[in-house]
Amino acid sequence: MNRNYILLFLFSIVMTVSGLASLPPVDRDESRFVQATKQMVETGDYVDIRLQDVTRYKKPIGIYWLQSAAVALSGEGAAAPIWVYRLVSMLGIAIAVVGIGWTGTKLFGANAGLAAGLMMAAIFATAFEGRDAKTDAMLLACCVIAQGALAQVYMAAKRNEPVPGHLPWIFWIAQGLGILIKGPVSPLLSLLTAAALIAFDRDWRWLLKMKLVRGVGIVLFIVLPWLVLITWKSGGAFFQEAVGKDMLNKVAQGEESHGLPPGFYMLTYSLFMWPFGLIAVGAGLQAINRFWDDPRLRFCLAW
Repeated sequence: MNRNYILLFLFSIVMTVSGLASLPPVDRDESRFVQATKQMVETGDYVDIRLQDVTRYKKPIGIYWLQSAAVALSGEGAAAPIWVYRLVSMLGIAIAVVGIGWTGTKLFGANAGLAAGLMMAAIFATAFEGRDAKTDAMLLACCVIAQGALAQVYMAAKRNEPVPGHLPWIFWIAQGLGILIKGPVSPLLSLLTAAALIAFDRDWRWLLKMKLVRGVGIVLFIVLPWLVLITWKSGGAFFQEAVGKDMLNKVAQGEESHGLPPGFYMLTYSLFMWPFGLIAVGAGLQAINRFWDDPRLRFCLAW
């Protein structure tokens, strides 16, 4: 089984590494992330986030720290080429692929886990994001790891089995890192998944196995130091821009050419899941027919 995880990791790297160095910047956001990280390395200021002579407070610090670490390990400093920054995204996709293989294995067996990981590594969306020096690949890794741990806690509770002690800690650490990468996206995903499961089952007691108080303490330990520093340094401007302008404005209306009518993702689902979109739709329809009888399928549909 461990060999499967190694295989999935290596397969993901092989699928992503081609074109990593030769591909020009693919969109304006990638250029902005890379430039902001480059300035962070040049100035040695690893608290503030700046793009040229203005602040860049749309996202938290996590991706800039990871890209800065990749630059430091390259030994090239601020002169590092763009592929060095993209290594973080390539690694994020590889972690997500292993994470989905781990989740599939624990829920449905080794063959299912291996198949799920291979499919995730091969779809269009992950192939694209693994070559793009932004937040989404590493955010995906955090979400998949957190959801995998949540799934196993849920299944252990449903089977009246003891919950392995490491699972809640994996969940909460992934949530803390996810918040540092892209704010509330990762915890919202897990919160909505849990809410859907509670609605399905009319039972919330399994959440008691998540070690909530200590878990929130871990998240605060990961997130709070930088939040305190950036709040002090920016005079509160980080929260005004990241939450007030970036996140809430995107909830209220489309921004940065992102606004499209409801149903857009349903229409483009097969494209982003290519070449496995129709298989996933067929599997989803079967899951809907059986989810009352199988808590594993309930979790997948809630997710």
